[in-house]
Amino acid sequence: MNSNVQSLKAFLAGQGRIALVEVAGTKGSTPREKG
Repeated sequence: MNSNVQSLKAFLAGQGRIALVEVAGTKGSTPREKG
């Protein structure tokens, strides 16, 4: 269980950051979804 938490933290520290940037970029590139 503890190793799972450490793996998750490592993932968020690396690829998680990239995923957040991609999601933010996708939301910003589709203004029609905002209404």
